[in-house]
Amino acid sequence: MVVEAFAGKETLKVPYGGTGGFKRASIRFAAVSNRSRVMFYSTFYSMRSDDFSSLCGPVIDDVKLISVRKP
Repeated sequence: MVVEAFAGKETLKVPYGGTGGFKRASIRFAAVSNRSRVMFYSTFYSMRSDDFSSLCGPVIDDVKLISVRKP
């Protein structure tokens, strides 16, 4: 399983083994306009073996955007 992050002109792929726990990642980017989109995408998710209608994959939480202005 992989979580992808897109921000400004940067991308980041964070692989996740799916065995529980957590994995921390960060991405640095410069805003490309007055409004910049930050997007997360989960790829290569799986399904439960006992319920093929339930998708399983990473959950994204504790997201922080910190603004740093150039001097």
